[in-house]
Amino acid sequence: MLKRVRSKSESRIDSRRKLSSSSSTMTDLNAHSGDRKRVCAFTIEACQILNELRKNNLLCDAIILTKEYIEYPVHRFILAAVSPYFRMAFTSENRYLQIDIECDTLELLLDYAYTRKCILTLDNIIKLIDAAKLCQMTSLFHYCCEYLIFNLNDENVFHLYNFAKINSDIKLFNATYQYIMYHFINMTKTSKTFVELSIEQLIEFITNDDLNVRNEENLFDACIKWIDYNIEQRKSFIVQLIRNLRLGLISSSIFINKIKQHSYIRNNNECKPIIGETFRLLYKLDNEGLIDNDINCSCIRPRHPHEMIFAFGGWSGGNATNMLEAYDVRADKWTIISTDQVSPRAYHGCITIADKMYIIGGFDGTEYFSSCRTFHLTDRVWNDIAPMNERRCYVSIAYLNGFLYAMGGFNGRVRQNTAEKYLSETNQWSAICPMHVQRSDASACTLNDRIYICGGFDGQECLQTAEYYNPITNQWTMIQPMRSRRSGVGVIAYHGSIYAIGGFNGTSRLSTGERYNPIMNIWRTITDMFHPRSNFAIEVLDDLIFTIGGFNGLTTISNVECFDDTADEWYDIADMNLFRSALSACVITGLTFTKIFLCSNEISKIQNHTTTSSIPSITLSSDRKRVCAFTIEACQILNELRKNNLLCDAIILTKEYIEYPVHRFILAAVSPYFRMAFTSENRYLQIDIECDTLELLLDYAYTRKCTLTLDNIIKLIDAAKLCQMTSLFHYCCEYLIFNLNDENVFHLYNFAKINSDIKLFNATYQYIMYHFINMTKTSKTFVELSIEQLIEFITNDDLNVRNEENLFDACIKWIDYNIEQRKSFIVQLIRNLRLGLISSSIFINKIKQHSYIRNNNECKPIIGETFRLLYKLDNEGLIDNDINCSFIRPRHPHEMIFAFGGWSGGNATNMLEAYDVRADKWTIISTDQVSPRAYHGCITIADKMYIIGGFDGTEYFSSCRTFHLIDRVWNDIAPMNERRCYVSIAYLNGFLYAMGGFNGRVRQNTAEKYLSETNQWSAICPMHVQRSDASACTLNDRIYICGGFDGQECLQTAEYYNPITNQWTMIQPMRSRRSGVGVIAYHGSIYAIGGFNGTSRLSTGERYNPIMNTWRTITDMFHPRSNFAIEVLDDLIFTIGGFNGLTTISNVECFDDTTDEWYDIADMNLFRSALSACVITGLTFTKIFLCSNEISKIQNHTTTSSIPSITLSSLNNIFNN
Repeated sequence: MLKRVRSKSESRIDSRRKLSSSSSTMTDLNAHSGDRKRVCAFTIEACQILNELRKNNLLCDAIILTKEYIEYPVHRFILAAVSPYFRMAFTSENRYLQIDIECDTLELLLDYAYTRKCILTLDNIIKLIDAAKLCQMTSLFHYCCEYLIFNLNDENVFHLYNFAKINSDIKLFNATYQYIMYHFINMTKTSKTFVELSIEQLIEFITNDDLNVRNEENLFDACIKWIDYNIEQRKSFIVQLIRNLRLGLISSSIFINKIKQHSYIRNNNECKPIIGETFRLLYKLDNEGLIDNDINCSCIRPRHPHEMIFAFGGWSGGNATNMLEAYDVRADKWTIISTDQVSPRAYHGCITIADKMYIIGGFDGTEYFSSCRTFHLTDRVWNDIAPMNERRCYVSIAYLNGFLYAMGGFNGRVRQNTAEKYLSETNQWSAICPMHVQRSDASACTLNDRIYICGGFDGQECLQTAEYYNPITNQWTMIQPMRSRRSGVGVIAYHGSIYAIGGFNGTSRLSTGERYNPIMNIWRTITDMFHPRSNFAIEVLDDLIFTIGGFNGLTTISNVECFDDTADEWYDIADMNLFRSALSACVITGLTFTKIFLCSNEISKIQNHTTTSSIPSITLSSDRKRVCAFTIEACQILNELRKNNLLCDAIILTKEYIEYPVHRFILAAVSPYFRMAFTSENRYLQIDIECDTLELLLDYAYTRKCTLTLDNIIKLIDAAKLCQMTSLFHYCCEYLIFNLNDENVFHLYNFAKINSDIKLFNATYQYIMYHFINMTKTSKTFVELSIEQLIEFITNDDLNVRNEENLFDACIKWIDYNIEQRKSFIVQLIRNLRLGLISSSIFINKIKQHSYIRNNNECKPIIGETFRLLYKLDNEGLIDNDINCSFIRPRHPHEMIFAFGGWSGGNATNMLEAYDVRADKWTIISTDQVSPRAYHGCITIADKMYIIGGFDGTEYFSSCRTFHLIDRVWNDIAPMNERRCYVSIAYLNGFLYAMGGFNGRVRQNTAEKYLSETNQWSAICPMHVQRSDASACTLNDRIYICGGFDGQECLQTAEYYNPITNQWTMIQPMRSRRSGVGVIAYHGSIYAIGGFNGTSRLSTGERYNPIMNTWRTITDMFHPRSNFAIEVLDDLIFTIGGFNGLTTISNVECFDDTTDEWYDIADMNLFRSALSACVITGLTFTKIFLCSNEISKIQNHTTTSSIPSITLSSLNNIFNN
């Protein structure tokens, strides 16, 4: 880094000297050996070009002859990569293949092989599937099956169901199975292929528990239709069919008047015992009900529902509840689902999206919630998601076009007209246009891409009004008012209309309902419910409207009723297990989910006696690519079988002529080498591997793990290459990466280049670039480098060199290791050092006077040229003609400071600047996507910069944003639970902490933490003191926060947080009061620098010793400042910008505790205070911003990265090396 001491040493570099690092691009090691498993990296355009080469017979090296004897030129390399069939066919010199495929089909197959796409139709797909199976192109086979799934319909689904079973395609099978199970009754009425089913297939379906049958009578009608298609051959099957129908689920009147009297049954004597038995059962059910002895009777077992209602939470017995019940419409039964993980709430919203049930807002008797939770339907686990921007009890919710909407409600103070929407992909709530009317206790639904909300309470009266929201225009529009005032109403979309049912009109609970026609904009009454109710749940299930629970004016109720608009009638159904109101409900859809809850412990006994699912067990065919489903225990058992020579069918003979029994199947699955070796009847293989190494290799082949050490790993890598076990090779490389150190990294760097392992190469390269200077002092292998390797490293722009003098010392050490043979290399070495980055005094007194240089005439021109350059730099500065000089080009930094936002010129700013410590230069980064903010927090975690809270001159923020360092894209994350300006932040053990601040009303002592995996903020123990404008850092697994302002005075106190105990502890106060202070951990101490003491801005600083619990002063800064940014970079403390008592400033200085001195460095581009900064680490990130448009011209003339380019031709034989 370039630095100067104010009035303490001569200033060699003035403002005219502009240095910046060159940008470079790391060469992609994208070459793989010919026998390694390939990952396609071709672009769409490249694939299209390859296909055009094939079609124009350019560079082709093989011929395929079709069924019609037409020749198709191809590239063996391409086809061998997509199919083991072609790989085997085009071995050695074979360049000709005759194949039993027609021309049109082969052209499609080749299009797919080259481009991964082809034109599919229902006319060509069957032939193409046959061709894919013949050529063992499993990806094409699945590509075709995906097309079939997309084009399922009533006419083809039965054929495709059978096809999927025969061809063992589980995805197509599941799709066709689900389709048939859900649509079967409709297909019996419309599909021509239904009547072509065999008797076995028909019975398979009608006996299936998963069949979606609302009325069993419809299934009887389907059977009659099937017989009528071929009466003479089929009428005898009536016995088998009615035996497998669930006649006990049909009403007695329909059974007697329709089924018993049907001619096929009446005229068949074999039916009489079945009819008699069913008649007796129906009589008993009608008069005595079901008893335990009847539960095994298949005639009365309900089928599985494809949809269920979930009813969650509510108000019962004077308290909120967390009860979750599921309603099975086929069994007419409510089942209690365990909800131990979630707290009670009432007056909330509930909705199902994909595989999750969302619980939005609500009230628990004490707190009004903004929080939201999800219940994962498969895992049955509750998780928090981002809270809403406002607390909402009595909230109305709806889902439309990928967004979840929350509207109105009550926050504990006022009824709301605000609304917001949630996107699950970003886990973020954002405000939408407010409604015309304040509404709590309303209800909403969606119809025709609009959200309708009706009724509610505005704080004064129950509402009659209704309105709809158009998401395209972001506008609400009033519609015709309802006929009655309704608060606590249920609103649902049903058969193209909006239904508003029940509620409270200000006087009494209602049983009335009305229906809105959106085309005519009118309301019409419907039949009354049996029970008046408000604050109930409403849903549509099985094409019926269900009203669930609620309050009838006297008490909470558990009863449930449903409405059928085709009959305009209400029906009573099974009551819930709990009396409750203020509940909410949703519908879960799909057998995948409903059957999970049918297996609940609370399900009635009748379900415990049902047959298992009729989905058949499917095994993969022998020519399909297998996916290993072995557990760890199963793999260990297989390995034990091998070690005990049980069921083995082959022998491997080692280098020492020791026999190892193995299972060919296992080895063939992990290596093409073994697959080829154990073809046909060959059961014996001699291999040039030692016993110990082979044992490790076999352990890995069977269990995917083995015991690695630095002693055995080289032999094992050689064995992995010999046996073409690429996964073992990479497993070994992962071990080497984990065990990199100063002594082995040079050897492993060369090994990675030779073996083309990009991951190991990158790891060793990054290690060497970062640690090179330290390695020159400690590593024994450094002095063993060749001159070519040493020059490769010292010329590299990526080398992490703080002082170029250290690199000169390293070169001298390397020569000293073998003076006689190496001293002549001094010319090459100093020619490649960046001598222009060394001070004139060191160059003259140390480098120029060194004996290796002084006694070598070839060095004199280099020394003279450097001396002239340094003289000019010291006296004239850098000019354009010098920009190509490699002597003065700064190297790339491995770390950079990012300074974001702040207060400048009376306004908040969104400026983002990056500081290059090697070039001593600030660069402006484009930030068009983000709004200005000041008094915020800023921190880097992994590949993102987080901006937390803050203020824009008008609004105090709870919102938070991230800046993705690679994509350079801004995204919102979950907002904090409280608004925080002047916030202090820190990162510890995977959590981001936000502490204190100002919310626009009060200074805060509260704190919260954020977990990125869940995108959720949660409260932690509050601090002892209200603190805004404080500063925090982490040290020794604790968070320290110092100073700040409590609303009355600037603070001298400090405290630390222990995340294990969730407690704050006061420590020794600082020597000065400091608000707007900078606090940082540095060399085992806590530094508190600058700030405002209530009278003036400070340039003083102090250091806290956590062991002694004492503060000591440090040297003053050059500039007094408060509300500045502070960071540690290149082992120095940087203080950036701020306010000096008169104006905002742009100057930056750094502190070195080894010299106890401050140094002035380059100013920022913008004067600003109330900014925040963070450090980004790693060449992966820093080099992105070195390529910014704002980087100075000097970078446009630099050389490219010195990572060598490895070509494919140099790697063709890596496994033979």
